Amino acid sequence: MSLSFGLSPWILVGLGLLAAAGAIWMYRGTVPRIQGASRYVLSGLRFLSLGLLIFLLVEPLLTRTEEESDRPVLGVLLDDSQSLAVAAGDSAAAAQMMTDAVAALAAGLPGADLRLFRFGGRTEGLGSLADLDSTRFSAGRTDIAGALTEAAASLETENFRGIVLLSDGRYNAGQNPLHAADRYPVPIHTVTLGDTTSRRDVQIRRVLTNEVAYREVALPMEVGVRHDGFGGQRVTVRVTNRGQVLSQDQVVLPAQPGETTVRLEVVPDTTGLVRYDVSVSRSRDEFTYRNNSQSVTIRVLESRQRILLLAGAPDPDLTAVRMALGTGDAMQVELMVRSPAGGYFQGPFPNPADFDLLVLQGYPSTGTSTSDLDRIAAAIQDDTPVLFLLGPSTDLRLMQRLGPALPVQPRAIRNGRIEGTAVLSAAGRQHPIFDLAAGVPADAWTVLPPLTVTDVTWQSAPDAQILATAAIRNVPLDDPVLVLRRRSGSRSAALLAYGGWRWNNLPPSLEVYDPVWSGLIGNVVQWLAAPEDDRPVRIRPAASVFEGGEHVEFFGQVYDESSQPVTGATVDIDVRTPNGDNLPFAMRSIGSGRYRADAGTLPEGTYTYTASASSDNQELGTDRGTFSVGALALEFRDTRADAALMRQLSIRSGGEAVFPNDVATLAGAIAASGAIVPRQRVVTSSIRLWHRYPFLAVIMVLLTIEWFMRKRRGLV
Repeated sequence: MSLSFGLSPWILVGLGLLAAAGAIWMYRGTVPRIQGASRYVLSGLRFLSLGLLIFLLVEPLLTRTEEESDRPVLGVLLDDSQSLAVAAGDSAAAAQMMTDAVAALAAGLPGADLRLFRFGGRTEGLGSLADLDSTRFSAGRTDIAGALTEAAASLETENFRGIVLLSDGRYNAGQNPLHAADRYPVPIHTVTLGDTTSRRDVQIRRVLTNEVAYREVALPMEVGVRHDGFGGQRVTVRVTNRGQVLSQDQVVLPAQPGETTVRLEVVPDTTGLVRYDVSVSRSRDEFTYRNNSQSVTIRVLESRQRILLLAGAPDPDLTAVRMALGTGDAMQVELMVRSPAGGYFQGPFPNPADFDLLVLQGYPSTGTSTSDLDRIAAAIQDDTPVLFLLGPSTDLRLMQRLGPALPVQPRAIRNGRIEGTAVLSAAGRQHPIFDLAAGVPADAWTVLPPLTVTDVTWQSAPDAQILATAAIRNVPLDDPVLVLRRRSGSRSAALLAYGGWRWNNLPPSLEVYDPVWSGLIGNVVQWLAAPEDDRPVRIRPAASVFEGGEHVEFFGQVYDESSQPVTGATVDIDVRTPNGDNLPFAMRSIGSGRYRADAGTLPEGTYTYTASASSDNQELGTDRGTFSVGALALEFRDTRADAALMRQLSIRSGGEAVFPNDVATLAGAIAASGAIVPRQRVVTSSIRLWHRYPFLAVIMVLLTIEWFMRKRRGLV
């Protein structure tokens, strides 16, 4: 223990002498005069109060240094997942193995402070060994890497000496735990729980299908059936919906253990979120039947997007556009090409209002019927989105008949043609239309073959947005090349250059730019077809399909009549379960008119929800939707303990790998390694004496006694 001062001790001595001199001088001559002991007592009281005050003014600091010992801390991670119960045989066997292992560690390492953590998809600390009784082995996921990270973060300030991991080594969430082991700060000792031998089992290993399907359109499914020990047996794989068998097939399992692929097909007959249960028939003496089925949830749409592609004449750009639109189930493209003799090669002109999107490629061309153009203009005015693609066959005077339906109009028509390149505007560089495939260089617009631009003066609509302009021989011009417009729920776009077929047929030296043409056309079509959302209340789940055991979260936005975000609104959600129960939740504001709610984990099934928002007792709006929770099957895909992974965790971190019967040996090895030793540390504590109230109290007492004695003796 030491005492130091904010000023030099010699200053304290000098001030003390001055205090003593002042006290003596004060009582050298008094009225009335006092003599003897009273004079010395009063001088002493004055000297003590002044001296103590001076002592505090020089900021005395009392420093105490002590040596303390921290017990060694050993983290114990306990696997609480369903897979452990499967690997161990049942929950009771798994719990007993864990209890015995922890007890053996405690007995073999009496000097260690064991800190228990229980983990599955999340990690939580346990207070004591008695809390093991609450372990139910019900977690739907196993995140070993996350548990290692959480334990290290929790114990980093203590005498952290090692980790003992009790698990079957099966993980299905988080990163590969071997990556965490490579840089772990302490050794990881592993105890592999469960049976490492193969179990006789048949299971649905995977189901591959589309996330989106269309009503009355066949939906293919590829099912992977894995077996071990049932070679040559015939099993049935079926797809059901609400107990009704939609598709099934029989397959003979191969002689050797492995996976067999079964291809099935269902035809959705309803829209919305539809859950299909894929299962394989049960076989006698299977280890578990809990992995014989798997559920998938598909969003079924009413129909495919219908696109009317109108071409003024056959030309290479038409082929390039048709290829860019694709041939998948999501789009149904109807092609109509004008014939030089009049009419269309494919037949009578359809009703444009029956389509979801109009694409005019080189259209209208010379001789196009004005009645056809009027029907197209009427459909566009009725909010049918349109994409205008300039072509060599385009008749610009007939194009003017479409009037304000397009985002641009030719103001001065000239016949000149010249090659040029596209230059993105400031708005274009930030627009999602130009978000192309990963790996496409940013210089695509200057490297790709030139397009053909016209000598036409274009007049853009006042609310149009120019995303790209033309450059001739690297000289930028103001002539628009790509123009978008969004007006009162309708969208339109115009590409005022042609020759895109060159971008669709690039030489090998430019193959890195292959995705540009299809990506650009696809993005424009996607932007045109995107529905306008002007709802004041917009609530959506974080995903349309949640996996079993995953937290169901909702996010929302609330706007007022002026489309301004509303902060502080009351937003409530009612979730309706598959059996008809209502689960109410309140959303909390996260700023800027945004809201969030966590509904926790929900049982498998398809759910509907209704949300309402109000502010100052006034309803702002409502929203509704659906989502689905899938069956929990991850923990039953692997029924064996993964001893190899557990061994690698130990090797990479410098620990030991054992089985339950050798936990006592593990404790001895840890003790013999010298890791379980207390940590000696020096603890320094300082006391600022001038902050201590007792000193002030002593000064007040001394001055009070002095005042009392002066009054008794009649001093003035």
